[in-house]
Amino acid sequence: QGITYCEELAKASRAAARVLQQLSHAERSQVLHACADALEHNYDQIAEANAIDIKAAADARMSKAMAARLPLPLKKLRSVANGIRSIAAQPDPLWRTTRHIELANGLELRQ
Repeated sequence: QGITYCEELAKASRAAARVLQQLSHAERSQVLHACADALEHNYDQIAEANAIDIKAAADARMSKAMAARLPLPLKKLRSVANGIRSIAAQPDPLWRTTRHIELANGLELRQ
């Protein structure tokens, strides 16, 4: 039984996360800004691929509710890009303890 495409993506995402956590906060912010910029810069290609997805959904008789979620107009893409930039502007969340509980003598939970 082979690995599915989604499993491959999940493994690749986890590997990328391990690399990113080794970067400084400033470097991770630069990566996020570059991602946001790339989304906006490549909108024409993204829109072409999106049109293919929309047609495939129609051909497959996808439900109207599901198909309604497919279109990605420029305004929505810019909103996604701005959301990525707002994440980049937040304080560094890595290695920060947000919750610390002593569950039992010598047993601590840190999140």
